[in-house]
Amino acid sequence: MDEKVPEDVPYKTLFDNVVEAIKTAKAEREYAVPLSRLVERSKFAIHREYEDVKVFVKSTSMKKTDGRLDRHKCGACLMVAFMKRLIIENDCAQYEKYREVLAIIAGLTVMATFIKGNSGNYDNARIIAFLDTNNGFILPEPLCDKVDAYEKSWVFELRNAYKIYMSYKDDFFKREGFSVLSLANELFLIESYNRVLAGDYSRGKLKG
Repeated sequence: MDEKVPEDVPYKTLFDNVVEAIKTAKAEREYAVPLSRLVERSKFAIHREYEDVKVFVKSTSMKKTDGRLDRHKCGACLMVAFMKRLIIENDCAQYEKYREVLAIIAGLTVMATFIKGNSGNYDNARIIAFLDTNNGFILPEPLCDKVDAYEKSWVFELRNAYKIYMSYKDDFFKREGFSVLSLANELFLIESYNRVLAGDYSRGKLKG
C-alpha cells in the first residue's frame, strides 16, 4: 500500500479529526463542548491561514517550492493557523487561555491522522495500536518537574510566540512570530518518543 502524502489529506478530514480529539481530550473534558464550538466557528479562517502558512514555509524553507510537506510540518502549520486565527470574541473570552492547548491538540492530531492513513505500512502497526490504546500521543515526562510540565512548557512557548506575533503591526513581520520548523521538530521528537514506547523504533531512522 502506497503511503498517502500528507497534503493529499483533505482539510475537512483534518479539521473534523481535530474537533473529535478536542471532544475526547481528558484534560479538557469539562469544556469540550464549548471549545469544539469555538473551533467550529473558526473553521474557514483557520483553513485560509493553514494554506497560507504552508505556502510561506515552502517558499522560505524548501529548495522546491512545489514540493510536499511532511506530516510534522503540516502539523506545525495547522498549529500556527490555530494560534493566529482561532476566533475568540467577547462572548467566549474566558476560553482564550485554551488557545495554545487547542493548537497542540491540532498538531498532534494531524500527525496521528497521517500515520493512521498509512496503516498498510508494516512499520506503523505498533504505533497505530499504541495511539489507539492511549487515545493519542503521550507527551514526555520531565525527570524532575511537576506533572504535565512538558505541556505547560509548550503552552508557554506558544503563548510567548503569540505575544510577539500580536506585537507586530506589519503583516510581513507577523509571519516571524512562529517558527514552523521548530514546532515541526518538536512534533517529530514526540512521535519518536511514542514510537520508542510502542516498541517499533528499532526499524531504523524515522521518516517524515
